[in-house]
Amino acid sequence: MTKKKSLLFQVLFLLGACGVFMGVLMLTGCGNNSDELGASSPLEAVAFNGDDYFITSNVGNMTNQEAFDLLVQHPEAVFIFLDLVDEILLRGNFEIDYDVPAALLEEWKDQVPNFDEWLIEQNFASEESLLRMLELNELRQATVRDLIEVTDEEIEETFEEWFAGSDYEFDEVRDDIYDQLFAQAAGMLSPEELARLRNEAELDIFNEALYGAYEQYLMMASPEVEMREVAEQSQADVIARVNGVDITIGQVFAALSNRFGLEIVFDELDDMILHANFSVDPDEVYELIDLYRDQFGDEFEEILADAGFESEAALFAELELMLLAEIVVNEEPLIISEAHLRDLHASMGETVSASHILVDEEYYELAVELIAQLQAVDASDFPELFAELAAEHSLCGSAAAGGDLGSWERGQMVAEFDAVVFDELEIGEFTTTPVETSFGFHIIYKTGASSGEAFEEVRDELEAQEIERMRQTGEAFHMIMTPMREAAEVAFTNPDLQARFEYFNAE
Repeated sequence: MTKKKSLLFQVLFLLGACGVFMGVLMLTGCGNNSDELGASSPLEAVAFNGDDYFITSNVGNMTNQEAFDLLVQHPEAVFIFLDLVDEILLRGNFEIDYDVPAALLEEWKDQVPNFDEWLIEQNFASEESLLRMLELNELRQATVRDLIEVTDEEIEETFEEWFAGSDYEFDEVRDDIYDQLFAQAAGMLSPEELARLRNEAELDIFNEALYGAYEQYLMMASPEVEMREVAEQSQADVIARVNGVDITIGQVFAALSNRFGLEIVFDELDDMILHANFSVDPDEVYELIDLYRDQFGDEFEEILADAGFESEAALFAELELMLLAEIVVNEEPLIISEAHLRDLHASMGETVSASHILVDEEYYELAVELIAQLQAVDASDFPELFAELAAEHSLCGSAAAGGDLGSWERGQMVAEFDAVVFDELEIGEFTTTPVETSFGFHIIYKTGASSGEAFEEVRDELEAQEIERMRQTGEAFHMIMTPMREAAEVAFTNPDLQARFEYFNAE
């Protein structure tokens, strides 16, 4: 009998272990030890007209068919498609206690703050769509319930590992531990069992993109199960068939657009907005392509294909979009509110800002050589040279930003690093001997400091630092594009997606 989980373990299982319900839940599903399944009730019919608009805007429109062609290319589209397949395979063929997912939903509604907003953020159109996902997960577990044994010894050992030194009593969490261990075992067993089950039910996939994605899935998750040959397609709108039940383009489109509709539209919409408002010299794009071609030589075409580019034209389009986004982030003004800057100032303690060059612990001599190069240049040329050397030699992720680490308070870096920056260097100075930490050897350049100055004294520095942080994290792009999206007057024909679009664009 399925056990009711405590909220602690529900959150751990659903949000942590299973990757927010999507994708990984396909791997926490389960197989079945029966050889045959009878056909269960077909999915609800969903109408689809490819010529109807998915979105409209004053910079361009997108039809349902155009949206569908993008959606099925999404890396996780195959998992959402398999939800539909497993709905047909499992509903009506396995018994579960439907009160369990219903009770879980009610408990979440009571204890998850701002539940309605949480649903939107997790791309659930409604409580009903979340409930169906919870029910499907229970059905997948039911298919392997008789194949998995969790022993008392395993439960006791896990209790000692997870709750040693805590106030929990064994009897309080025993059932929860069982559920966790069962889910882990199901996760390892389910891919092959489910794949075998789908093949026995004669799963036929007619869409080329989904067929290829499922083939790749089988190679990774269930290499022992062979892909079925493509069967004859009976109707143009039938995307797949399992157990004699058709899965139509309307059903797949509804499922994919609910999960990824905003994501693909944001990308395409931003593409249209960028091209409508900015331009990049095509020669700059061709120069980048030539650099890649020179770098990879004879392997260029193969690497291009492996990266998912069908042609050089596709690579051109991607690089052009990248350069347009850089123009937006680097050249468009960012307006940081005074209230936000004052909040930042209020949260400040003693802070420093610095850049560094990190080299591996085996390359002390390289650090010494780089220091010599830095010592040999004029002060006016120093910042530019430091950034160039960091970009070329540093192993840290900050290399792309010229070694810039931004600002931080004491205690946020390793002790050896903090000691040098806070206690030894003055602003504008750098270390003339390599500083060793557990990460390797550092050359550290102190670029700024703050120790409780009045807001007016540090306002401009705070603003510059916040703008740079936003540009590095991608927040700047969203801030700049938000009013442009509003000006584009984007409208989804699906009211649920429109509501979610307005919610996310308002953040």
